[in-house]
Amino acid sequence: MGAGILQTLDAVTWKAIRSTGGWVEGFVYLTPNLHSHTGLIIDDPNNNDITAVPNSLFGRTYNRVFWSNLLWDLAGEQKKFRIGFEFTYRKTDYKDPISTGRLPNEGFGFQPQFAWSF
Repeated sequence: MGAGILQTLDAVTWKAIRSTGGWVEGFVYLTPNLHSHTGLIIDDPNNNDITAVPNSLFGRTYNRVFWSNLLWDLAGEQKKFRIGFEFTYRKTDYKDPISTGRLPNEGFGFQPQFAWSF
């Protein structure tokens, strides 16, 4: 998960960044070879522990990710090939010292998957 949104130390003070959050994921097998996973991650560092650095990716103050996918294991019991797709929504906020609200980043994503296990 990367607690603290991959920030363990502040970029300016080098002090620890406290953070709260967690993740949850559930899955269901629709058939023996077709399954779906859905989950949510929330990571919320303590904003008082973060010093924002202008024009940088430092100072992330909130992160949320939601995902859901559908995976199809081909080739019967051997499960050598997999085809799938995943839908995600991500939102990251930043502590911006220049102009509040200028850096938030959010959006949707779609990732196809083609996997071959050997």
